[in-house]
Amino acid sequence: MDDEVALKAGFRGARHMRQELEELGFPEWFVEGDTPPNPKRSADGGEQKPRRRRRAKQFGENMPLPPAEGAARQFKRTLQMLIKGVDKLHGLEEYIQSERFVGVSERNGKNRAWGARQSPPEPLATLIDIEALTAGYARSPAMTWLLRALHPSELIEERKPYRGGTLTTHRPDPTKVNLAQLQEQMEKLREHADNVAKLVRGREKIRKGPSTGELTPREHSAYNVIKRQAQEEASETEIQEEVNRRLDRGPLAALHPEADDFTLEEIRRLRSLPFDGGA
Repeated sequence: MDDEVALKAGFRGARHMRQELEELGFPEWFVEGDTPPNPKRSADGGEQKPRRRRRAKQFGENMPLPPAEGAARQFKRTLQMLIKGVDKLHGLEEYIQSERFVGVSERNGKNRAWGARQSPPEPLATLIDIEALTAGYARSPAMTWLLRALHPSELIEERKPYRGGTLTTHRPDPTKVNLAQLQEQMEKLREHADNVAKLVRGREKIRKGPSTGELTPREHSAYNVIKRQAQEEASETEIQEEVNRRLDRGPLAALHPEADDFTLEEIRRLRSLPFDGGA
């Protein structure tokens, strides 16, 4: 496999293409550009499946990234611009007509036309999206109060006995708010927002297929302990005991005092990840 072929396929070179294909689980004959091996026949004449060779783990290149704090000034400017945009919403009146959001406002004696668009006018649409990204779920308290403020329907009030008194809660009216579709679109928004962040932060492309895996902060804190113990040929049980001991009484506990003990299944998964640690 030469660099010319790899470049035509969209990779940086032959080495990069080989690493990507191996991480995706392609067999060695495919990665090396050979023909597939012929299946051997057993003594009774039947086909014998080729024995799968165990490959050593390979890690992709470690590419340092610019410090995130370098964008802090721009983030602050954007937030300040959005805050100023909130003030522009004063006096905005909207209605829906033929699936278009029509907006007009009057301020300081001046009339303003906001257009008739397929989505709410800016910056309102962006502010709603930010709220949705922050809230995460359509039925979260933040989204409930956002719907209370912006949706034309009324919330449903529910009263339940609670500790000798009455607990009053509010929720969107499912006959007026399409919560299932709202949740679906919020999940897509999160996915697309994450993809934008990946590309801005250095990913060459958004690909389909198996993930290379990821770690939570809790798992990341323990990963280097697992990796070091595995290199010292400790058993999985010994690794589990050491990780949980460090989480309970060592420096890792200061980072995540609320963490539960790691199970053997978690230890096995973390040990097998094609990841270089870095913490």
